[in-house]
Amino acid sequence: MSEGTSKAWIDRGYWLPALVLTAVTIVYSNHFQNEFVFDDLHAVVDNLYIRDWHNIPRMFWDARMITPLRVNQSYRPLVPVSLAIDFALGGGLYPFYFHITTFLAFLLQLVCMARLVELVVGSRRRAWLGVAVYGLHPVATQTVNYICQRAEVYVSLGLCLGVWLYARGRPGRAMLAFLMASLFKQNGVVFTGLLVSYEYFLGGRNWRKVLPFVLLTLIILAWMAFRNPPHMDLGGVAPRFYWITQPYVLMLYIRAFFMPSVLVGDQEMLPFLNPLEPGAILGMLGLTVFLIIMFRSRPVIGFAMSWFLISQSPTLLVPFSDLINDHRMYGPYVAVAIIVAELASNSRRQLLVLGLLPLLGLASHARNRVWHNLESFWAEVTVKCPDDGRAWMNYALCQVDKGQYEDALDCLMRAQPLLSDTFSPVYLNFGLVFGRLHNIKAAEENFKKAIEVDAGSTPWYVYGDWLVEQHRWGEAVLVLRRALKINPGDERPHYALRSALMEATRLAKKEKSASAYTQVAMIYYLEGQYAKALEAAKEASRMDPNDPSPLVNQSACLMGLKRWDEAARAAEKALELQPGLASAKENLLKSRFHLTGLEK
Repeated sequence: MSEGTSKAWIDRGYWLPALVLTAVTIVYSNHFQNEFVFDDLHAVVDNLYIRDWHNIPRMFWDARMITPLRVNQSYRPLVPVSLAIDFALGGGLYPFYFHITTFLAFLLQLVCMARLVELVVGSRRRAWLGVAVYGLHPVATQTVNYICQRAEVYVSLGLCLGVWLYARGRPGRAMLAFLMASLFKQNGVVFTGLLVSYEYFLGGRNWRKVLPFVLLTLIILAWMAFRNPPHMDLGGVAPRFYWITQPYVLMLYIRAFFMPSVLVGDQEMLPFLNPLEPGAILGMLGLTVFLIIMFRSRPVIGFAMSWFLISQSPTLLVPFSDLINDHRMYGPYVAVAIIVAELASNSRRQLLVLGLLPLLGLASHARNRVWHNLESFWAEVTVKCPDDGRAWMNYALCQVDKGQYEDALDCLMRAQPLLSDTFSPVYLNFGLVFGRLHNIKAAEENFKKAIEVDAGSTPWYVYGDWLVEQHRWGEAVLVLRRALKINPGDERPHYALRSALMEATRLAKKEKSASAYTQVAMIYYLEGQYAKALEAAKEASRMDPNDPSPLVNQSACLMGLKRWDEAARAAEKALELQPGLASAKENLLKSRFHLTGLEK
């Protein structure tokens, strides 16, 4: 770089963004090899749709492609699209490629945020100080590490870019940013509210400029309602209880800025059932004070506080199953960057902010290690939230992966009293652990209990997959086909069925036994592949010519192929080996009935 170019970099202040982005990259340098965690397991690992980039066009239409879990399916098309691109670039489920994409979007968001903050406060240096606090604060670590929550990063990127473009008089481009944010996640629709806030606090209160965005918001909301599948289930508590709890949750989100040690990947919080409970009263008082300060402060502070409130509004108003979640702070905390930049108006305050940055960076670097894998993640949750039944349940699965089945059973025993009697995953996990401990009766009882309390496809799939492990191929096929009947879009049972067939065939060739080939024939038959089933049944007969069962199977396969004459002969041979065999008699009668019909 020449002397003149270096001087231009210094004069124009380019060194500051380069320094901030480098610092953020160093802080997050230990997160790129972190594994898939929590909901990543269903949204990424188990999502077979993202493994073929040819599915991308369909993702803009079919909301089911975001995850195989029916209750979690919602219209966020750009999320699976981005995951499919990462899978293609990495050539598989390699977390590094997924993390690098999210992180680059994070850095781009910081750049767009800095432009917006600079426009609002009128100073590039102060803007980047505010952005540095945001980028290095541990609040961002959950969203940056949590691959399936990358939507929050892209939504925040779209909101910052869109508001900046709107303020610069480029409404057409602002609409594109708005549309991108909304296609990543539904909370992108708060964009119009942010424009109203900008006009009120910092603009000319020209409401006509906002009207096209109001119209676009209504169109997007209508389209999302049309595309969201009817079985989508937010699983929230009663709205009135949710709403009287959320003001208190909002205060907890504010507290997290000053006390980031309270951050935790999963929290179980019970709703307030009465607005006169101390927590509910404290939350309402806090919200009232917040609103008073927002409308009485200087315009920039008011705009920042309204950003915090407006961008939080979807999770404040819509009753979700989780009352509180760390990643919900990610977008609203853009307000922190604006407030810090506005308040850092003199050298002493700027030095104070600079002194805070290394502490924030060290805390974030340490927090990235919590997200290294499932065990480190759930271990922290069980320590910080010992009454979180879901945490103990998932920590039990980590012990299963390590082969420590007794420890896993102890964790599940701690989890069960903390969870609802209708929470099927705990029964599924009990089934898996008892299966590893060779307590087959207890395992099956828990699998069937999970199916009893949950009408979805997942309990059937997990039970069927376990039956595959037990080499109970025929039962497995019936159970897995039931899972597919409930949710045809769930690819996991398809994969399990293919695995069952491959494993059964491999064992049959290895064992060279009639019973093994009979199992293979049964799987092919249940899958409707009668020709292949017939070949396996014939192989079973060749190995044990005195067993009538393979002949009965041959007869059934031939009936499936509508070769009635051959089916009748196979049934007759079975009856020669075992007179009175009911299944052979039935096949013979059916075959003769069809032959009689053909003759007529």
